[in-house]
Amino acid sequence: MQTLAPDPELELKTLLGDLYVSYTDPDAPGTASLLNRLTIAYRHRLGPRTRGERGHRPPGPRPPGADGAMLARDEIEQIVDWWAYYLHPGEPTLTRMQAADLLPTLAVQQRAGELADEVVHDIRSAHRVALLVLGIVAPPVVIRGAWCPACERQSISTDLSATEGKYWCGNGGFAPGACHDDARWPDCRDPDTGILACRRSPRSRRHCHFYDHADLDRLRTPPASRRSL
Repeated sequence: MQTLAPDPELELKTLLGDLYVSYTDPDAPGTASLLNRLTIAYRHRLGPRTRGERGHRPPGPRPPGADGAMLARDEIEQIVDWWAYYLHPGEPTLTRMQAADLLPTLAVQQRAGELADEVVHDIRSAHRVALLVLGIVAPPVVIRGAWCPACERQSISTDLSATEGKYWCGNGGFAPGACHDDARWPDCRDPDTGILACRRSPRSRRHCHFYDHADLDRLRTPPASRRSL
């Protein structure tokens, strides 16, 4: 299972700084922020603007996947805005930069910091989405022949570029059959429909089951329901 940094406020400042202020990495030349890089990637995928049309792109379909960068940017900004307004509901006029600036402090001060781990998790996920869409890190891969003990599906994933050395169940989504760590997060699943209410998308690691490298042999053992076939 993922663990929080010793200082959630410092980690949030670092992650949000990468997203909104500046991002530097040997594999990503320049100092533009991740959100600005997503905007640049979107414009690049659209192709050059033509003359005589007031700078607008000519009519016609966009290149495949051209909207992915902007969809990711919108999703990231919505996550930051949602948490900032949730933790500071009396301030209706925050700009997006102000929301990002305030969020680290709000996360550790509001409600005695009880939601800090949730905020860190969501901002980590947003940061990771930006890196994935920009191609700075490799996407996760599904390990063949490995079953999740919780949902008994071959949905164990790992991130080749991750340093934490974790496996997780990628059986996400909002359907009743989505895998979710109900033991740690019992209030997320509707008892009548089985549908999750914790914004867990198929690519999200939010509230999923995590496993260590030491668990791999156990994960490669088919569940009892399959051994009996």
